[in-house]
Amino acid sequence: MVKTICIRYLLVLIITIISIAVISYILQTYFQINIGSAGSIVTLMIPALDAGTNYFKKQGETPSNGSRWRYAFYFTLIQSAFAGVLLVLFANFIPQITQVLSTVGTGLWAAFMIFYLILILVTSRVFFGMGLNSAEKVANRTGKL
Repeated sequence: MVKTICIRYLLVLIITIISIAVISYILQTYFQINIGSAGSIVTLMIPALDAGTNYFKKQGETPSNGSRWRYAFYFTLIQSAFAGVLLVLFANFIPQITQVLSTVGTGLWAAFMIFYLILILVTSRVFFGMGLNSAEKVANRTGKL
């Protein structure tokens, strides 16, 4: 079950990132609207919501609190690995990124990464739980529970 949820999480993450990039491009190009960091937080929320909903639909029950945190940890690993791959790809194709990264100190990078990982963990846990609760409410209303 964990593998299935994590694979689906990764697929939804990729689709969400592509969708946000396209929407951001359209808004910036045609309407001069910058979505800023809102797009980044959405890429944390939507895959976790979907994972929670999908988990409940497949299992028919909500996992324990410990299991919810474990899934959030897996989601954090997936997000971190994906971000690392994108950073390496972009750094190879956009030389300015390497210049910016080299000017920032190691301590600042470490602090940023710790903050980023905590943000991913907590956001994933909250929205995974929201997806579970939403799916449970729907199941209760439709009598499928």
